[in-house]
Amino acid sequence: MDIVMEENFQFYRTVQSMENTRRVLISHSRQYKVYGDFVVKIFENLNIDITKLFIYTSDNRMTAPNDVEIFDYLKDSFRENIYVIYIISKYFYDSNPCILETGAAWATNKNYSNLIVDIEPNEIDKPIDAPDISVRIGDIEKIDLESMIKFVRIVLGKINCPSPSDLIIRNAIDQAVTVYSELIKKLKAFKPIRKYQAHPLCKARNCNQPMDLVHDEKGNVIYRCTNPLCSICNDVKIY
Repeated sequence: MDIVMEENFQFYRTVQSMENTRRVLISHSRQYKVYGDFVVKIFENLNIDITKLFIYTSDNRMTAPNDVEIFDYLKDSFRENIYVIYIISKYFYDSNPCILETGAAWATNKNYSNLIVDIEPNEIDKPIDAPDISVRIGDIEKIDLESMIKFVRIVLGKINCPSPSDLIIRNAIDQAVTVYSELIKKLKAFKPIRKYQAHPLCKARNCNQPMDLVHDEKGNVIYRCTNPLCSICNDVKIY
């Protein structure tokens, strides 16, 4: 009888552990996949079992099985107790999968962190404008190590993994920077396509109004001052 009770207790404890364990979804645009690789490398350097604990569709080790359609896989994933890392860039807002993941995470009340590439924090739209932590990672060689260490600790806590010392986490970050810094420097500049563009401000004296994307007479995509009273033409050609 005692053996049966012990086995039942072990089974109950295992089930409880499974229910409490989160996985981590890295929501990103494929154009900036290298930033996702950088994040994954940090946790790999900490000996985290990324193949079991991370969902990252740009790496075959962490994406949907071959016989499962990717959107069905993600839909099922959001039914789990997952944590989301958003790698937010101008590309992010041009990506249908990213927008869908944002909506799914909001609808299922998932907690999240924001890693910001090339926009300002105040330009991040709802519903992902109140993260557990926000860290700029555009230039990984100038990354705020204190903030990045805190981010790593938050993620480790969410997936019930022990958190090592600051020195060990810092070394894991430094090693990832060494691997990916040159690749990131070679990334091409973003060319806006549709939904989101950071709005530069007009440089005319006493104007300082936002500039919107428009097509000029020749079909070029340009930023143009939104102030009709602006006395200086401040068109900025994009492509």
